[in-house]
Amino acid sequence: MNPTLSPEAARESANDRGISDSFESPGWYLDRFAANIRVRAETVAALTGGKSVGRVLDIGCGDGSLSCQLLARATDVTFLDPSAAMLRRVAARARGQGPALAHYVNCGFMEALLPTAGFDLVLCVGVLAYVADPGPFLAKVCAVLAPGGRLVLECTDASHFLSRVDRAYAGAMALAGRGRFETHPHPATAVLAEAEARGLRLQAVFRYAYGFPVVSRLLSQRETYRLIRRIFGNVADNRRSRFGNQLLLSLERS
Repeated sequence: MNPTLSPEAARESANDRGISDSFESPGWYLDRFAANIRVRAETVAALTGGKSVGRVLDIGCGDGSLSCQLLARATDVTFLDPSAAMLRRVAARARGQGPALAHYVNCGFMEALLPTAGFDLVLCVGVLAYVADPGPFLAKVCAVLAPGGRLVLECTDASHFLSRVDRAYAGAMALAGRGRFETHPHPATAVLAEAEARGLRLQAVFRYAYGFPVVSRLLSQRETYRLIRRIFGNVADNRRSRFGNQLLLSLERS
């Protein structure tokens, strides 16, 4: 432990290292959450509408499932991720997918040197759960987003009953020594308020649930995907949204 850090800061630093280490061998994540990644990628495609997307930044790009599909419709795509292993997967996936220039940035978003108003579309999916304070994070997102640009933002609604079940399960796993790291849940209303306070306006939302702890482990990823679609539909027809704790938001900068 660094003696210059407070106990809380030292704990957060250790947790950040745990997150970083876990995603240097990302097979567990890509396998366990394949259905969720597919839903996210299809939702991004629907929200961007098949049109030209200009300059794209994918924050926490993972293996590129969400943003590589945009290479055919973008002028350039910046893939940003603190995991070098993930970026290697992106580079392999991106090869030959489109005329857009591909840029790779291996660091966290808050540490990255990015141009002000430099992007027409920013993807931030599967990232907020690792952000302790979304205020400064969203302020920087807004700063790199061009006027009139769009942000696709994902968050897990901490105030939803399913999220409370998830946290109880994660706490039990941590006590049993089986937790990989801690995440930072945020109420969806608070995230949206932070975004709107920084000049972002909500255009569309898709709300769904990935699954209960334990139950989702009994289904294959293909079965889980089909169940999500059967229950919650898609962006154009978002059924039973009140039962969903996962939100994909499309916002526009004024």
